[in-house]
Amino acid sequence: MLQSQSLMRQIMTKNYHSKLRLDIETYSPVPIKHGLYAYASSCEVLLMAYSIDDGPIEIVDLTKDQISDEIVSMILDCNVLKIAYNAQFERICLSYHFRRHLSPKGWYCSMVAASYQGAVGSLAQTSELLAGSTEKQKIGRSLITYFCVPCKPTKTNDYRTRNLPEYAPDKWGQFKEYCRKDVEAEGQIPFYCGFEYELYQLDQKINDRGFRCNWKLVENAIEIDEQNKAKAMFELKELTGLDNPNSQIQLCNWLSSMTGDPINSIAKDKVEEYLSSYEDKAVRRALELRQLTSSSSTSKFNALNNAKNKDGKVRGTLAFNMTGTGRWAGRVFQPQNLPRNESSEKIHGMVEMGEIVASKELKGLVRQAIVGDLLVADFSAIEARVIAWLADEKWRMDVFAGHGKIYEASASMMFGVDIDTIVDGNENYEYRKKGKVAELALGYQGAVGAMVQFGALDMGLTEEGCLDIVKAWRATSPNIVKFWYSLEDAAKYTILNGKMVKVGYIRMKFDGKTLWIKLPSGKKLAYYNARLVDKVKFGKNKTCIVYDRAKQGETDTYGGKLCENITQAVARDCLATAMLRLDNAGYRIILHIHDEVVCERQQGHTLQGMIDIMRHPIAWAPGLLLNADGFEDTKYHK
Repeated sequence: MLQSQSLMRQIMTKNYHSKLRLDIETYSPVPIKHGLYAYASSCEVLLMAYSIDDGPIEIVDLTKDQISDEIVSMILDCNVLKIAYNAQFERICLSYHFRRHLSPKGWYCSMVAASYQGAVGSLAQTSELLAGSTEKQKIGRSLITYFCVPCKPTKTNDYRTRNLPEYAPDKWGQFKEYCRKDVEAEGQIPFYCGFEYELYQLDQKINDRGFRCNWKLVENAIEIDEQNKAKAMFELKELTGLDNPNSQIQLCNWLSSMTGDPINSIAKDKVEEYLSSYEDKAVRRALELRQLTSSSSTSKFNALNNAKNKDGKVRGTLAFNMTGTGRWAGRVFQPQNLPRNESSEKIHGMVEMGEIVASKELKGLVRQAIVGDLLVADFSAIEARVIAWLADEKWRMDVFAGHGKIYEASASMMFGVDIDTIVDGNENYEYRKKGKVAELALGYQGAVGAMVQFGALDMGLTEEGCLDIVKAWRATSPNIVKFWYSLEDAAKYTILNGKMVKVGYIRMKFDGKTLWIKLPSGKKLAYYNARLVDKVKFGKNKTCIVYDRAKQGETDTYGGKLCENITQAVARDCLATAMLRLDNAGYRIILHIHDEVVCERQQGHTLQGMIDIMRHPIAWAPGLLLNADGFEDTKYHK
């Protein structure tokens, strides 16, 4: 807590004259899953708890009182530090409450601070992990369900659609105390500052800015999918004679009667399994129609449509520092999880005109729904570059200093083939796919299983061939292999004796509760409640590194996994540095996905200028060779 207080003083002394901790409770008829900005546009603030400069916690019941002029003034003042758990929620809901946009400047998110302690999750989950308390989670869930969302009209509740305080005064009193305790609970979370605080402000600017969509494409895709599903459902009813083929019981019974086998599930993976098992035409057609009627082809289009703001933009799709490595998570339509395969220009044109296409083609149009005068650039092979730099694998760094063809270079090293012959049209070009799958699967201590997951068998490789590649890859990348084991040994060493350990550019230290890994940027990864536990792994006894995560509980890790976390975290810090530089240069970032940045072009800005900024050397990463590439277009694509 002493470190937390020191960081707090740094923030306050440098920027702010006072601080305001706050928490609000709200009601909205719009589900929060439609996105914060859509939710907030229709929300009503019910309660607000607050504390000025760590003084007493006060509560305002906005169903009968108003926020005082003093507190309103503090909320609107950018020189007052506003602190809240998931501060974006408070800031955006209060923006609509006051009917004016509240700048991210002056807001501090204690949920982000919690994530730096290895507690990624809700305040209740964080409290449970850091304090061992589940009371808040149990009480809060029921009260929020009662007061904050519409209720189902029934005869018992006189067919009302909302629960007001007067319907349950005792519960309302509990809810006020719950809100007050939120301010108390988040006040116990240690602070972060510096680079990450500046980055959080930029993240909020990007979320507030949002992006435009081709709404004709979005709406037509949804309509086409609905028509396809209706047609498939009609055919399925005709084929099976069932009243409701969507019923698992009805369809399973029909399939069982047709096949003579007990069929108890029509889940996606089971339907695929049945299609490979049965040859009867009626059964196969029923299974194909089941796939069509249960398709999620337009789930992302529906998410975009639900999140549409009045000005036609979608906002709030990025969640800052919500993974263990510090990378962004997705919200609303999950931009970090977009389909890789894209539909053709022909399909795009047909859907935009409202012509019917197969539903499976619609998934490939999601990226293209994001439109504008766009500049898009991404880092080239960023993880491969970072791991080579961290492990000091010199031949790999030489590749990135030259032609950059890491798949070909890896294949050349493993199989002793002249790299100049690994070109399209030459018989040795087949080695490239082996080099590619090896690079994708093996950098983090993966073996045959990892290669299979990355599609090695689909490429024509056998498991025996994969094993040979694993051995060859490790033999040609000894420093990376050494890095895995050095990280695992260092983590175990510091957990045992608490001494700081250095592994290349990485520092590790166990403070008695948390294993901290300090990255070259200065940021730290946290493994909360780290400990060593003896377990049986792959038929052998092994001392494992174990830690706790909010929402997931006990989690194992090892050298290769630590290497993956560190590599991805450093890659994230490279992206973060580039984004801050782009923003300082006036580039208008509207979205970023993994290692790619999407900007809305401003006068005088060019794609080449954007690329130059992204590949500029980083002071805290001497010798790390960055490169970037990109495109400019009126719609986003891969």
